[in-house]
Amino acid sequence: MDTFLIPSSWEILNLICKLSVYLGLASIAGGSLFLVLYSDGSRKTTNAILIYCGLGAFLGFQGAGLGFLSQVGQINDQGLTGMFDLSMSRMLLDTKLGDVTLYRLLGFGLAFLVSIFVFFRIQRLKRPPIPIFYRRLFTGYCFALMGLALSFRLVGHVSVLSTVSQFAIAIHVLAFGFWIGILVPLYFLAGLSDTNFVQLKLRSFGRHVILVILLLMGAGGVLLWELLDSWTELFNTAYGQSIVVKLFLVILIMAIAAFNKFRLVPKLNSLQGAAEFRQSVVIEGTVALLILLVTAYFSTIIGPMQMDH
Repeated sequence: MDTFLIPSSWEILNLICKLSVYLGLASIAGGSLFLVLYSDGSRKTTNAILIYCGLGAFLGFQGAGLGFLSQVGQINDQGLTGMFDLSMSRMLLDTKLGDVTLYRLLGFGLAFLVSIFVFFRIQRLKRPPIPIFYRRLFTGYCFALMGLALSFRLVGHVSVLSTVSQFAIAIHVLAFGFWIGILVPLYFLAGLSDTNFVQLKLRSFGRHVILVILLLMGAGGVLLWELLDSWTELFNTAYGQSIVVKLFLVILIMAIAAFNKFRLVPKLNSLQGAAEFRQSVVIEGTVALLILLVTAYFSTIIGPMQMDH
């Protein structure tokens, strides 16, 4: 049976960069979806979500750029100065790593520019934006998200899988990004004084998240089918065990979401109910962060190449 590995300094840096990319993508996906479907349309809310998306894009941009440099440094193995080896950087830019980095820098850069442009444009408006404004804004973010999602089909072992599996990883990433990225906006939504509006929007979210879960599970199933030769690999390899841990956490976060939908959302007409919901969202977000950490760990440190195919 394989054992879990202790990451090196370079691997820890790569892990942090991947986590930054995941969080950045999630904030853009969740924030943009919130503006279209669940926002109260006020200038205050719109500004806050645009800042949320912009900060996420900035974080992701830094993670993508630093992640590339850390790969350069790890290959050079000459300390921190090795990260800035121009000849090695040029060589890696011609590989799939370079393509992935380019997709991500362009995606995060576009999302950041959209956030900044729209934020300052709203300040000049005399009235809050109308619904079509948010749909156009979402379209701009979608172009950024498409580039980010497609970058994952070029990463590591996924790049050698079938086209269906590569498409599945893009859907998987986007679905989970929408889900966890919207938790922060929902936390603040639950604090609004109009409890009827809050309940209406959260009930709507409860219906929509079912589709997200179906996409998440379907895409994940396709990936597992191609990555695993046997279901026993889930238990006798380090990579498989990482997947089991991730599946457990996904089931846990689904249980929390179900508890929110059926037990806490109906109680939002009281201050105590709103406080309980927000506390539950914090717990849900913590579990989501653990899922991202596990994902970053096994994609950086372990990977399916450790399985005996």
